[in-house]
Amino acid sequence: MPVSLTPRPQPGDIITADWMARLADAIGELYTQTEGLSRRLALLEQGGGRRVPELVPVDPDKFKNFVEEIRGGNLMLLNEPDKSKRIDKAREMWLERRQDVLLDDDLKSSQELTEQEWVLLGTAVGIKPSDVPRVLATKYPSSSRAVVTEMGDSIYELDNFANLTEGKIGFR
Repeated sequence: MPVSLTPRPQPGDIITADWMARLADAIGELYTQTEGLSRRLALLEQGGGRRVPELVPVDPDKFKNFVEEIRGGNLMLLNEPDKSKRIDKAREMWLERRQDVLLDDDLKSSQELTEQEWVLLGTAVGIKPSDVPRVLATKYPSSSRAVVTEMGDSIYELDNFANLTEGKIGFR
């Protein structure tokens, strides 16, 4: 919490010990904040500030093939102007191929898509991660709420990691 330096002494007033103590506290707080920013800057310069998230453990090559198939194969999902139809078609194909693409056995056994899978599929069909809940709301309202609940505000940060041109998020 910032230190208040009001009321300030007027010209000719005596500067009291209380006001000097508040000034010293404000300077100390400023130094603390500067040290914190210096540490964060050093971390960013070393490349540690931007860790690429892995939403779902997938085989990168098989996922790349999946994305190429839904984007450039017979489906050509990016030509579909309705984003909810895009994600619905991608969901259907994902359910058919997820056994091969996913690495996690627990996810493979589930019949429902996880919140992270919805975000992954949305990015694959050219939808920003932060737009996925809005797109899902029309046909899958419970999944939309689950994505918002699970991801929270971090879903907006995922926009920075999404490559909508290639349909990838968190892969290099």
